[in-house]
Amino acid sequence: MYSPESDELKRKIARIATIVVVVLLIAFPMYLLVIKDSGEEPAAPRIDRDLLRDEIERARPERHDTVEPPEISESRPEMAIDDWEIREPVRRERDVPRRRTASPPSLSGDDALVFPQIDANANASRTYTIRNTGDRALEVRRLSISGDAADAFTLKQRGPFTVQPNQEASIEIEFVPQTTGEKRATLTIESNDPQQNNFRIAMRGVAAEEDSIENIVRNLYEEGRNHFDSRRFRQAEEMFSNALSLDPLYGPAYLMRGRSKYEQGEFLAALSDFDNVLKYRLSLPSHDRQRIECITLYYAALSMTEQALRTDSEDERKRLLRPAMGRWEDFKGICRMDQTLVENAGLWMSRLSDLR
Repeated sequence: MYSPESDELKRKIARIATIVVVVLLIAFPMYLLVIKDSGEEPAAPRIDRDLLRDEIERARPERHDTVEPPEISESRPEMAIDDWEIREPVRRERDVPRRRTASPPSLSGDDALVFPQIDANANASRTYTIRNTGDRALEVRRLSISGDAADAFTLKQRGPFTVQPNQEASIEIEFVPQTTGEKRATLTIESNDPQQNNFRIAMRGVAAEEDSIENIVRNLYEEGRNHFDSRRFRQAEEMFSNALSLDPLYGPAYLMRGRSKYEQGEFLAALSDFDNVLKYRLSLPSHDRQRIECITLYYAALSMTEQALRTDSEDERKRLLRPAMGRWEDFKGICRMDQTLVENAGLWMSRLSDLR
């Protein structure tokens, strides 16, 4: 049965419930905040620690005594960065070129020196070349000749002198036999070469009877031709010089010695020999005299032309142009049998005309 008193009671109860809910909603967060700041934790449910320890021991895998934990400081491989730090100095050292130690001086040369056969009252010269194949200067202290026939050989110089690394030096020796027969001696070169400070060269020469001079000259000439055909121009020049020392009127030897000098770039010296061919033309073989004269004129004009073209002096070039052209004109006026040489002469003359 409805009554105003019961309705009022319900409203009071509802207000009270609302107030309680509001208080709880405000108070609970504040309670949590206070508990957190004070460091206190809400009481946890009590755990039996002995029982928990037993459970953990039962769950742990069985341990084998033979397995040892790795020792980091000894058996563990080093890290990649450590490897790089160790290898880097080695790499840099390898990249730096090592300084090459200079080798000592080293004397090099032929073991023997053979002179041409000459008349007992004549003489012949030979040039011996020594080389320094080391990296330091070769100091030649003394040259000497020894042996039973030492007096048949004469040194033009005895030292001392210096040969720089990778350079050459020449020693001139003269063969003066004075008596007939074979002559042997030894040339000794004393130097600072640590391996062979006394370098020895065997020397040999033969002196013939005076009536065999003609044969000796012919043999020397043929030996010189062999050297020339093999492009050993310096040796060829020596052989022709030895032949001319026995017979100064032998025209063919002048021609071939001039050609040997020309091939070595000694143009003016070659020109002197070519002029001697024409000077002693009567010594040329009669059946081949004209051809030899034409070849001589050709090489004489060519030597003066080469000298004019290769000189660095403009005045020297102008001085040589006119006589060079004159020699070509002499050649063309006399020599018409060799068409190739005539055509070459025309080309050289045209070139000289362009320079005038």
